[in-house]
Amino acid sequence: MQGIFRASIAYALSALALTGWLYGDAARLIWEAGATVHASAGMMIGAAGRIWPWLLIGFALLGRRRIAARMAPLVFVTGATLLLTFGFSFAKNAIPVLVPYYADPALAAFDNWLHFGRDPWRIAHDLLGDRGPGGMPWLYLMVWALEATGFPAVVTATEPDSVRARRYLWLFFASWLVI
Repeated sequence: MQGIFRASIAYALSALALTGWLYGDAARLIWEAGATVHASAGMMIGAAGRIWPWLLIGFALLGRRRIAARMAPLVFVTGATLLLTFGFSFAKNAIPVLVPYYADPALAAFDNWLHFGRDPWRIAHDLLGDRGPGGMPWLYLMVWALEATGFPAVVTATEPDSVRARRYLWLFFASWLVI
């Protein structure tokens, strides 16, 4: 798990360096990323506050010894996941400089046609709006981000075969790099 953690550090630093070089303002990017991480962490902590009963059930099912034996790998995998998402946000911001979004107008038109003349984001905002704690960003984090970033920790905590768990985790992290 330490290898995955080191690879995630290298990825996050590389993405930060690339984005800072492309945009020429690394300090501003770091500041904005910190603000985004702070806001996202607040939403995730709020979400964790709502799922704590499930965590207690999971700990009860796994047992104290199993959790204690996997605490160090869990810390490394959780840290690696946070670094990966941090680096991914920088790498994603570098895409329009490296490869302009040439297909966006055609894809937006297709989305509009597919949704009977309405933009999908307008439909989503009409359905949810600013209701709920945080509106659309909260829904996005609850539906996708929490599960996508939390799943490596679940695998680390529950998979009895450490070789298979390590293989899955490398595949998980590599898929973020390729995608």
